[in-house]
Amino acid sequence: MSSIIGQMGNIGQVNYAAAKAGIVGFTKSLAQELVRHVTVNAICPGFISTDMVNGLPEEVKQALIACIPMGRFGTPEEVAPPRALPGH
Repeated sequence: MSSIIGQMGNIGQVNYAAAKAGIVGFTKSLAQELVRHVTVNAICPGFISTDMVNGLPEEVKQALIACIPMGRFGTPEEVAPPRALPGH
């Protein structure tokens, strides 16, 4: 699991952006090494409507939304639909 921040960077998130960019590079290299055996992918969600994103100042949220072609934040369900845990 990576993040759009690994591709675009973000103020105050140097460590997070570097880690997520590293996952993308790792995934691309691993995909080339294992091409004959498996498919390797990284999921890189954009901005998802979570407590962290919803807590941003309104002007920051509007500036981010202006850069998103769909004109809105994604939802957690669009990244991974809820599933029941085994045995529950």
